[in-house]
Amino acid sequence: PILVSGWSWGSTMALLFAQRHPQWVRGLVIGGVWTNTPEEVAYYLDAQGPRSWMPGLSEAFRAYSDSRGTACDLHHAIRQGRGGAALAKAYVDAELMQCDVGGIPRPVLLNPPTGPDRGPVDMATEKDEDTRFAFIESEMLCRGQRGAWRLHLRFPKTLASVPLVVIQGRYDQVCMPETARRVFRAWPGHRKRLIPMNAGHWSFSGPSPN
Repeated sequence: PILVSGWSWGSTMALLFAQRHPQWVRGLVIGGVWTNTPEEVAYYLDAQGPRSWMPGLSEAFRAYSDSRGTACDLHHAIRQGRGGAALAKAYVDAELMQCDVGGIPRPVLLNPPTGPDRGPVDMATEKDEDTRFAFIESEMLCRGQRGAWRLHLRFPKTLASVPLVVIQGRYDQVCMPETARRVFRAWPGHRKRLIPMNAGHWSFSGPSPN
């Protein structure tokens, strides 16, 4: 058995690993917890979520809104090559802004992407890292938005003896802090610890010895 750890999407994969292979897990440490529910996707991407506090972030993507919902709109545009590499970079930049906490100025943070359209993205040959990241993540978020895939919080009883540590930034603008609480409550047994951090999705230097 091994100690399994993951942050953000890594927390999703670590929890999925524990569900499928409980006999291989000695302990689980997760943070920035994500289970890909429609509520989480709306919290992260929709204009009514934390982006309402970030001037220009939602407006920058308005030209790519086709009424499928934010995640599916963006994935459709990225997949079709609309906006080219500029849209993919804007997608990544917006996420990095939401990952940070503090230091956000009042002026508009992100202007609309102005890159030329390109052909549909072929992930088998695509080399641009921003495009690959934006394609993969927006596809998963679109699945979550549609309710097509989420991490169900059903854990084998054999995990009751496996310790769990959940680390969560209480000001996280990407992953809903309540998701971490739901995972914590669903974990079987009592060998578990919830650790709230005075941070966003990743803006901390790590726990102190205390």
